[in-house]
Amino acid sequence: MNSTIPVLNFFQTPELEKAPPLKPKSLLLKAVIEALSDGVLILSLDGKLLHANRCAIKLCQYLQRWQSQTLRSYLKRFGISANL
Repeated sequence: MNSTIPVLNFFQTPELEKAPPLKPKSLLLKAVIEALSDGVLILSLDGKLLHANRCAIKLCQYLQRWQSQTLRSYLKRFGISANL
């Protein structure tokens, strides 16, 4: 069963799209990171996202939906309307 996870826009950076082809050891490391059941985000020293495995993407998507729902309920409780 091949399922794909939609990637959020903030995971698609120009740096990742311009990355050179991976060497065999890099491919192995990427496969290991992807196989982890934990969410893994790899950031550069200046905080740019370099890689996110599938679990990290799913977790970020969940947190994004949860944050949006929590904010909506908070605004509704105080009678504030907003388009989120």
